[in-house]
Amino acid sequence: MSCLFIVMIVDMDECTHNISGCNQNCTNTIGSYFCSCYPGYEMENDNRTCVDIDECARNISGCNQDCTNTIGSYFCSCYPGYDIQNDNRTCVDIDECARNISGCNQDCTNIIGSYFCSCYPGYDIQNDNRTCVDIDECARNISGCNQDCTNTIGSYFCSCYPGYDIQNDNRTCVDIDECARNISGCNQDCTNTIGSYFCSCYPGYEIEHDNRTCVGYDIQNDNRTCVDIDECARNISGCNQDCTNTIGSYFCSCYPGYDIQNDNRTCVDIDECARNISGCNQDCTNTIGSYFCSCYPGYEIEHDNRTCVGYDIQNDNRTCVDIDECARNISGCNQDCTNTIGSYFCSCYPGYDIQNDNRTCVDIDECAHNISGCNQDCTNTIGSYFCSCYPGYDIQNDNRTCVGYDIQNDNRTCVDTTFDTTYIYADIDECAHNISGCNQDCTNTIGSYFCSCYPGYDIQNDNRTCVDIDECARNISGCNQDCTNTIGSYFCSCYPGYEIENDNRTCVDIDECARNISGCNQNCTNTIGSYFCSCYPGYDIQNDNRTCVDIDECARNISGCNQDCTNTIGSYFCSCYPGYEIEHDNRTCVDIDECARNISGCNQDCTNTIGSYFCSCYPGYDIQNDNRTCVDIDECARNISGCNQDCTNTIGSYFCSCYPGYDIQNDNRTCVGYGIQNDNRTCVDTTFDTTYIYADIDECAHNISGCNQDCTNTIGSYFCSCYPGYDIQNDNRTCVDIDECARNISGCNQDCTNTIGSYFCSCYPGYDIQNDNRTCVDIDECARNISGCNQDCTNTIGSYFCSCYPGYEIENDNRTCVDIDECALNNSGCNQNCTNTIGSYFCSCYPGYDIQNDNRSCVGTIAPSRMNVSSSIALQIAEPARSYSTLTDIASSTPTQVVSSIQINPIPTLVSILTAAGIIICCLVIAEAIIAAIICYKKKKRQSRRIYPAVHDERRIETRTTGQIHEIPTENGTMETIKESTKNQYSLKSVMETMQKKSQIHNYSPTKKYGSKYLKPVAHDIPTEYLLSVGTAREITQNRHPGLESSTEEDLGTQMDKLADGLIMRREAWI
Repeated sequence: MSCLFIVMIVDMDECTHNISGCNQNCTNTIGSYFCSCYPGYEMENDNRTCVDIDECARNISGCNQDCTNTIGSYFCSCYPGYDIQNDNRTCVDIDECARNISGCNQDCTNIIGSYFCSCYPGYDIQNDNRTCVDIDECARNISGCNQDCTNTIGSYFCSCYPGYDIQNDNRTCVDIDECARNISGCNQDCTNTIGSYFCSCYPGYEIEHDNRTCVGYDIQNDNRTCVDIDECARNISGCNQDCTNTIGSYFCSCYPGYDIQNDNRTCVDIDECARNISGCNQDCTNTIGSYFCSCYPGYEIEHDNRTCVGYDIQNDNRTCVDIDECARNISGCNQDCTNTIGSYFCSCYPGYDIQNDNRTCVDIDECAHNISGCNQDCTNTIGSYFCSCYPGYDIQNDNRTCVGYDIQNDNRTCVDTTFDTTYIYADIDECAHNISGCNQDCTNTIGSYFCSCYPGYDIQNDNRTCVDIDECARNISGCNQDCTNTIGSYFCSCYPGYEIENDNRTCVDIDECARNISGCNQNCTNTIGSYFCSCYPGYDIQNDNRTCVDIDECARNISGCNQDCTNTIGSYFCSCYPGYEIEHDNRTCVDIDECARNISGCNQDCTNTIGSYFCSCYPGYDIQNDNRTCVDIDECARNISGCNQDCTNTIGSYFCSCYPGYDIQNDNRTCVGYGIQNDNRTCVDTTFDTTYIYADIDECAHNISGCNQDCTNTIGSYFCSCYPGYDIQNDNRTCVDIDECARNISGCNQDCTNTIGSYFCSCYPGYDIQNDNRTCVDIDECARNISGCNQDCTNTIGSYFCSCYPGYEIENDNRTCVDIDECALNNSGCNQNCTNTIGSYFCSCYPGYDIQNDNRSCVGTIAPSRMNVSSSIALQIAEPARSYSTLTDIASSTPTQVVSSIQINPIPTLVSILTAAGIIICCLVIAEAIIAAIICYKKKKRQSRRIYPAVHDERRIETRTTGQIHEIPTENGTMETIKESTKNQYSLKSVMETMQKKSQIHNYSPTKKYGSKYLKPVAHDIPTEYLLSVGTAREITQNRHPGLESSTEEDLGTQMDKLADGLIMRREAWI
């Protein structure tokens, strides 16, 4: 049998076979491949490994404040007091005041990156720097009150003891001279004392118990006779109105409209309106000693000066029509009311009389007044009367006249006995015999009877029948407002704003204010039948006529402040611009004379201006940049002295001097000189003789100047000066060190240390000094990598702090992060095995158990027995003195040894294969078909057991970031966690295909940290299909090897890839 071999060379897809070594993206090319990285990563030199780009350290993040690097990305954050913008990079200041999140309960001032709270005048800020509480100026003794002080919310006021008056400064109390003001009440002598006074009497008088009144008698010329003193005539009574003299004394009384007080001397006005004794039927205004009535708009007062009548104006605001007081029931008439044009009058029903108030009607007692016309009995009723007759008499049709008759003995003839008083009859009691016909009360009389009615009923013309009296219609109820008739009676009720009195007739006004039912939230004024609300000063009443709201006097420009105005609840206060202070009226601002008060800071001349001031210097001084400090002008150095020889500067001035042989002139500037001639007698003027030379003494060179630092010789003199950092003293020779730190002229913005002749600046810890050796700026310990943090570092102003990745905790040194052993902490939630990893952990199960989707819970399964492996596959282990004949031996050995040292036996020689080529090739062809079918079946069966979703699902998924843990969905709806800090989108299909292909070689643990050398995969035995491909028909059960780890440069995945590649190569060679 001959066989034809055809060799085909095809490209190997390193990406699909996972042998590329790319740890992120892999792109296959013909004959090769290349690796690329996810966004946020960059490629290492090996062109395979992707590492995170630290955008923060490279300063490419665009963050304008804090930047925090994450694996594969970064995020920007802001300092406290800033908000990040929509670009997630730019930080802008939060205006805590405008957002009302500052917590300030009074004034809030926003500053860049923060804010501060302040308080209104009269308030102090608390330790929380937000809450303002009232300053108790009285308790702190800062009010300036020299007697009583009363604290109020945000202010205070001073008051004085009795006998003192407060001054215009509202603080100082001075004694009231009650005697000079004539308010003592003394009727003779008055002596003022500090805070009080006392009364005394003239000789011959004694003071009364009130300690004010003096009474007495005058002795006559005979020194025996006493006569009464008329205190009233002498004006010593103390009465402030009427005085009536009595023998040995007197008494005071008051004018009409006044009441006398308890001292029996002083009269005070009676408020007739408040006491409701004025008689005004509308408005009443009290005056001193009297009152007057007035009317509501549209009414006029009558001649009695109490009653208001009036007209109503129409909608055209021109036409006036009469007010019908009767129809409106505002007349006050309690019976008939007749309207007239512009007024009305009251009248009474028959049987009633009108009273003096011209409103009230009372019953006329016709019987008592003897105006009834009854010639026998008369009975008065309310509003009427009735006549009745003696027994034996009959009343006539006029209901007044009584007549009587007697029957004669013939029993037929009647004689008139009306005026026969001797005639006596035997009375019949019609009431007792019930023959009267009365339907209510019956009263028997001698010879007759009469019917009467219960109260509330009227007898009819038959003098027997009673019908209800409608007291309301007849206006006899006595109700002065509403009346409701009932059978046999009636009841009175009142208009709104009134209540009925105990007599059940009279309605009196309800004082809604006194009862606190008005709804007014400030002032309430009661009126007859109603009330009205008003507000305290500084408030306006609202449309509901009850609620008062604060008037913003500042906004309305009614405060009277001539500079700044600040509104407060119910009031306001004025304040002044800088350079002004407020006057006693608390409104007017006047200029502060900073010069006179010595608060200007000028160290020489000060000139006050309106609202400010300016400083100037004495002659010989220059003003500095602070516009306050004057320093000496060195006229000599500036060459402005006018000296024509030596010039010596002094503080604020200078003086000129001359070389030896010269004299100074009257101008104190010009030097002239004389030279002696050869005769040693004659002097000639050498002022302008330039040939005349004098030998100068160099005091500096001879060390006779006395300067303790620099000495400069001049012609005929010298001057001393100091090194930088020293000041010359008044002796113009001695130099002393300038303490630049104490004078605050060093320019250091943090620490300053003085040295002899100089100083140096230093910074607080966490700051670096700049090139100017003065300015300190924050050290970013994180960016400089000097923090000592071994994970995250966050810089702060002047310091920094370290923090750890998830799964780590910081040590006591606050720098070092150590792994948290989650397994030691309650086994981390694993219900069987827990294996800690650096920065994480994973759970695994005992043999015979499967881990669940939560990656923590284990449930039991039936463990399949291991099967022997055909000895036809022998794997030689590189380790000397040990060999593995089957994969069963591998399964029982240490996984690390297996992975790190297995090698494939050499391919059988071609000679041995050709020996039985025909038979073996045929068998292999048949076996290959069987194996291919089994592999396909097993692959589908195994894939159906995997937790991954179907690969045809083209949905896009986004990994969900939880710290550095990502979750991907599984086919049963749960989430599989993968430790990764990058948030990316992947095609579900591409993710699943990649994971399935890797699972053909080995399964990765969900806790794998990509990009790390530390891997904790769960190892599998060699997959079944590869064992079958080399001729074994026995299925080897996949067995997990918990705890298999690799921390070498070549990770476990790469080793397993090589193992798989070797098996494939061996299989292809055999074929």
